[in-house]
Amino acid sequence: MGAVLQSTGYAAGISAQQAKKWADELARTTLYEDDAVLAAENLLLTFTNISKETFPEATRTVLDMATALGTDTRGAAISLGKAMQDPIRGAVALRRVGVNFNAQMQEQIKTLVEHGDLLSAQKIVLKELATEFGG
Repeated sequence: MGAVLQSTGYAAGISAQQAKKWADELARTTLYEDDAVLAAENLLLTFTNISKETFPEATRTVLDMATALGTDTRGAAISLGKAMQDPIRGAVALRRVGVNFNAQMQEQIKTLVEHGDLLSAQKIVLKELATEFGG
C-alpha cells in the first residue's frame, strides 16, 4: 500500500495506517477478511480522483457491489474506480452491471463535472450504488 500511495503522490489524502484501520473495521462488519479489503483499497488508491472524503464510502461500496453481484472485489474496485475517476463515463459503464442512472442524474453528474465539482458528482454515483447494492 505504501508503494501505491507514494506512486500516486498520496492523491487520496490518506495514510496507509488510516486505510488499514478502515479495512479492519470493514472486516468486522462484512463477509470479507482484512486482506481482501486491503487489496480492494489498494486498487481504489490507484485512481487519483478518489479523495479522503469519498475513499471510505467507496471501499464499502466495492464490498457491497462484489457481494451483490457475486463477483470478486478486484473487479468491483476497478469498476467503481473508473466511475470515480470519470463520473460521466463511469455512470454509463456501470449500466453494464445493472446500475441505472436516470436521465436527470446523468445530466446532474455531467453538469457538476463540467463545473469542476467532481466530489459532488462522485457522491451521486456512490449514493446510487448504495441504493442498489448497499447493506
